[in-house]
Amino acid sequence: MTDVSRAISSCIIALFCCLLPVFSITGEHPVLIISSYNPDAGRTSGNISDFMEEFQRLGGTNTIALENMNCKSFSESPLWERRMVELLSKYQGDNSPALTVLIGQEAWAAYLSLPDSIRGNTPVVSALSSRNAILLPGDTVDLKTWMPESVDFFTDFPSSPIKAGFVYEYDVEANINILKSATKLFSVLLASKR
Repeated sequence: MTDVSRAISSCIIALFCCLLPVFSITGEHPVLIISSYNPDAGRTSGNISDFMEEFQRLGGTNTIALENMNCKSFSESPLWERRMVELLSKYQGDNSPALTVLIGQEAWAAYLSLPDSIRGNTPVVSALSSRNAILLPGDTVDLKTWMPESVDFFTDFPSSPIKAGFVYEYDVEANINILKSATKLFSVLLASKR
């Protein structure tokens, strides 16, 4: 496990340790983990295993339900919201989760793109995601012409049931300016080679 993976895993576990007494995660309802990626992949598997071990060590008795969105590329992003709805709909009523854990930016964006009525009030913890996200387009949108807008979780979702998370913070405008500068430089370099 790399140092970065270990640090991220440690932060997720520490965050969960702080939240366990708050949410009282024991009982009949499962803890639902929704992963953007294949949970058998090394880093994802390691994070999930560490989470499950720490959860049990701290006295958590709920079953862990692991679901995979199986996200592969952005070209399939219009399908992610529907996948999230399908996964969440499996856990309703007596089977509703005590806590939902979202792993990865794709799961995060899909969740934030849902209407409040579908998201519900289940406490949510996010991991390996960004403070900024884009709301996903519908499946009729042409991704070649789509102009996404970034949303800020902290300002755009004040009444969300998301209780905690380990989120990255990016300066979106600065990143765009860097890309523009790099594109200009690349164009100049190409022109000078001719």
